[in-house]
Amino acid sequence: MTDILYPAYRAVEVAAAVPGARPLRILSMLLPVWRVEVATTVREAQPYEVFDRFLERGIDQAGLDTVASLALFFGVEASLVERAVAFLTTIGHLTLADDRVSLTALGRRSVRDGCRYVVKEDRTILYFDCLSGGPLPRSHYSGVNYQSRQDHQGFHGLGSLGPDFQAKALDALVNRRDRAEFNLPDGLTDARMESFNKRWIPVHVVENHGDPRYFVFSGATAGRDLHLERVCNASAVFLDALGAEPAPDHARIWRTWLDSRGLHSIQPVSSASGVLRAVLPAESFGPRAMFPAHRPGTFESFRQSFLQLWCEDGRIRTRAAAERALSMLRSGAVRSARELDERLIQLGTQLEIRTPSPNQVWNWASEREDHAALDALGQIY
Repeated sequence: MTDILYPAYRAVEVAAAVPGARPLRILSMLLPVWRVEVATTVREAQPYEVFDRFLERGIDQAGLDTVASLALFFGVEASLVERAVAFLTTIGHLTLADDRVSLTALGRRSVRDGCRYVVKEDRTILYFDCLSGGPLPRSHYSGVNYQSRQDHQGFHGLGSLGPDFQAKALDALVNRRDRAEFNLPDGLTDARMESFNKRWIPVHVVENHGDPRYFVFSGATAGRDLHLERVCNASAVFLDALGAEPAPDHARIWRTWLDSRGLHSIQPVSSASGVLRAVLPAESFGPRAMFPAHRPGTFESFRQSFLQLWCEDGRIRTRAAAERALSMLRSGAVRSARELDERLIQLGTQLEIRTPSPNQVWNWASEREDHAALDALGQIY
């Protein structure tokens, strides 16, 4: 079965690294959105052809209004002016009546602004969340695996919410000055709704003992989806729906999970932050061990609950930081010094070690002769 969103444990890792956060449980959900098809009229700005621009300026500023007077003024063949006039008439810049040429409102605006405006008819897709009725930002138009049905294994569907899509929501978006941030171009002059239907956006929701009450993660962003997070935490319908979800039996879930792996003597314990941990001996992590070397500090997620794999040996946790930092570089997950710094801070917090420095990452890559990671570091710095 095709994955529709990254694994839930990644969302838990990010939530757990938020200062002051105390994650309680995780729910994988399908949030309803409206998919709205819109017919648009857009005034698009294009660069002028040189002669077309002078021709329109001659009409506007010199009062020239016939092909003959324009040809005489510019010292060119009348046939050249005729072709230019025909083109500019086609794109709505000129009108020709009784051999008289005049500028349209679109043509006058083009002369005034110094660019060739062209009006285009098109169709576009817009998304509005069903919780607030508001538009989704442009970041939610790529990388999001919208679903046409609200049933998918492992994801809980949030049912039908409120009335059908309201046309006034589109009108409100059209009138926004920042509409380009919501997938409508600045040059829009008209938008007409053609059809709408429902889709579902897959998200991981991490309940938190604190503010915000829920962290939200989607495919639209690498970390927290702050837009949907604000929408969900402000929605009484959403809060009521999640509040009605029965709390998972964490102890039973992870006792069963540990027993299934032969870890009968391991008892889950709560960390200082309240996160449930399985504290394992150092030999549990490594190339030929039960868990790979990068797993200390990472999470297992199951049935709305999560468990952190842990080792008290700081050297094992530092090795895990090295493995994960180099993996990020090799995969291209970090592309700038700022991104690397942010990820290293997260690793330090999650693994309860001193935040690794970029120089330390260089040393790790050199010691392992990890040329791909070294190349990535070279491009960043």
